[in-house]
Amino acid sequence: AVVSTQSGHYAGIVEVQKLLIAGIQRGVLTCEIDEGAGLVHLGQTIGSHITPEYCDHMILGLESWSGQCNGVRDTITRNVTDASECMHRARERRDAFERKLKNVQGTVPESDFSGGSSSKSRRLLA
Repeated sequence: AVVSTQSGHYAGIVEVQKLLIAGIQRGVLTCEIDEGAGLVHLGQTIGSHITPEYCDHMILGLESWSGQCNGVRDTITRNVTDASECMHRARERRDAFERKLKNVQGTVPESDFSGGSSSKSRRLLA
């Protein structure tokens, strides 16, 4: 006999019996095996031990975790916004500096760029 499992794999009856025995020994499930009919009647699995009170406890834990995740997301959003604004201000300062530099370069004679300095260029840069 061949049995199809949930994952789509096929197992022989011996493998299924070994799986059931291991589950019973670990306390994961209880079952009744009808060898004559080739059936297994599951009594309960570990998931059936969850009580409504435990579900309430899990819900509270998940809500708390969700709140913490929202807090982290909000902090990250604020940090990204702050960094973007800081970068924007830095670009504005850089652009303003470059404009001033071009204005100064336009008023300073070319000879002053070759290493000499004049009182006029010192005044303009100050």
